[in-house]
Amino acid sequence: MINSRYFANLSYTNSIMYAISVLFLVFTDIVTKLYYNKHLSYGSDLNVLPFLNITLIYNYGASFGLLSDQNQEWQKYLLISIGIIASIFMIIVLYKLDRNENIASIRLRFATILILSGTLGNVLDRITHGYVIDFISLHYNNIYLPVFNIADITISLGFLIFIANNFFSKNLNIYKK
Repeated sequence: MINSRYFANLSYTNSIMYAISVLFLVFTDIVTKLYYNKHLSYGSDLNVLPFLNITLIYNYGASFGLLSDQNQEWQKYLLISIGIIASIFMIIVLYKLDRNENIASIRLRFATILILSGTLGNVLDRITHGYVIDFISLHYNNIYLPVFNIADITISLGFLIFIANNFFSKNLNIYKK
């Protein structure tokens, strides 16, 4: 059992399961980024499907390229700090959600694990490279989404689950025991 007063209610089995899930998703994200970074040159475009390209870019900004034109040192440290603070917050949320076994709480734990994994994957990129490696490019005709990565998918999916859960749940008081 975890003896910390903050994590006293977090069961040992659940904490191991959460850690394995997060590590698996972060590992998958990092391996795919490193693979494409090694095997593609910057800006190269590999057509996989009519709507999917593999396009290697380096994102110095936030989600979907926000602030990417700045490329300032302060911005890197700001985004790393925000990512670390958000990760700590999500670990605390997991602790709070672990007290409940209702279906809304279970869905929110899953969403939190997804968001935490993506956040950590992108923070690790910023720490090691100074930017985030993006490589997935979806498009239809001449309409292109911003290039993204596995971490961005887990973050987006986590937020969608979070929003859907809050929209469809009848009992939103999930923090009470």
